Amino acid sequence: MGTRPRSQTSPFSPELDTRSRGSPILTAPQSPSLDVGQPGESELVRQLRADLEVQKWMAESAMRAAADSQPTLDMPQSAESERQSLYQRLKELRLQLQREQEERQKQRNQADIAKEQSKAWVDSLQEKLKGLREEKKSWLAEAVELRSEVSELKKALDAQGKLLAQESARAFKLAAQRLEESPKFERVANFERRIDQLTAAQRLWANDIRKVHDLQEFVDLKENEFQRLGQVLRGRIHEINQLSTAVRDYEAEVADLKGKLRAAERAAASKALSPLALEYAAEIRMEMELMEKEMDQMREQNEELLRRNDEQGEMLHDLRMRLQNASTPVSASTPISANDSLRLPSNKGSVSPDNRSRRSSEGAGSSHGPHLSLQLSPAAAVPPLLSTPMLPTSSVIATGFTDLQDDKAVEGYNIV
Repeated sequence: MGTRPRSQTSPFSPELDTRSRGSPILTAPQSPSLDVGQPGESELVRQLRADLEVQKWMAESAMRAAADSQPTLDMPQSAESERQSLYQRLKELRLQLQREQEERQKQRNQADIAKEQSKAWVDSLQEKLKGLREEKKSWLAEAVELRSEVSELKKALDAQGKLLAQESARAFKLAAQRLEESPKFERVANFERRIDQLTAAQRLWANDIRKVHDLQEFVDLKENEFQRLGQVLRGRIHEINQLSTAVRDYEAEVADLKGKLRAAERAAASKALSPLALEYAAEIRMEMELMEKEMDQMREQNEELLRRNDEQGEMLHDLRMRLQNASTPVSASTPISANDSLRLPSNKGSVSPDNRSRRSSEGAGSSHGPHLSLQLSPAAAVPPLLSTPMLPTSSVIATGFTDLQDDKAVEGYNIV
């Protein structure tokens, strides 16, 4: 059997000497005391404190038993490791205590929040109860008012029933009176219907009269337009005659110059000409070229005037047809004299495309210009069905180029 070694002096400092007087290894283990703790602590803290005391007692007992069973040299190391483990255990218990305190504080906060919410809910319920009580009071007051209104309505209905009976008797009397006076009413209705018919007839007559006046104004306007177009036509015809005369003069002069040129060329062929003769021949050629250019311009102007003349004839024919169409409804309602009419010769007033080409070829190739004649018809200017003694009865009808139009004179005129 081994013997217990004797106590030796510890090489460690008194704080680290496990065999010192305060060491748990040398001191006898004491039973754990149940510390009641401070009065403000909770049951969980007291329980944790008791558990800590029990664990400390058990650790001291274990260390004591280990010190008895092991040699003296190993005791300081075991005590140090035991102290470290106890320190770690104490640290863990402190952390657990801190977590428990935080959880307890959280529960307190939740309890406070729940208490505030409960208080707010109770306040809201009290407010609702108060509102319901006030609403009940208002309903009771409204029910009283409705009862009073119902009683008043009953009285009013009784009064209206009496009044309705009186009005029924009065209506019966009026119906009997109406049956007695129904022939008079029928006679008045017939008079009113007749008045309406006469008023409608008078309105139609007034409309017809207004249409007649409007048509008379239209005819007067067209008569003035015909007179203006006749004046324009006479001016154009006079201008065409002048141009035709000028063309004939120019053509005669050109023929004369061509004869002189041919004579000069024959003389030049027979013998050599002098410089003066050559200069004279050159001047003659230049004059002939100028004359030919002027003749070309005159032909173009003549063709333009012929084209305008054709358009003027078509316009006159269109106006004449419009006047005839406009006079048809008036003749059915108003008997107006139709002795005078606007007449245009069928073979001279209308110009076909063949006539236009023939006239342009005659103006370009022949030496004689177009000859224009002007005829006056005393009854041609008055439109049909609306002749009046106040209007002039004269019109201009051109035989040949009767369709000339003055663009500047009728520039702003539109036929409606």
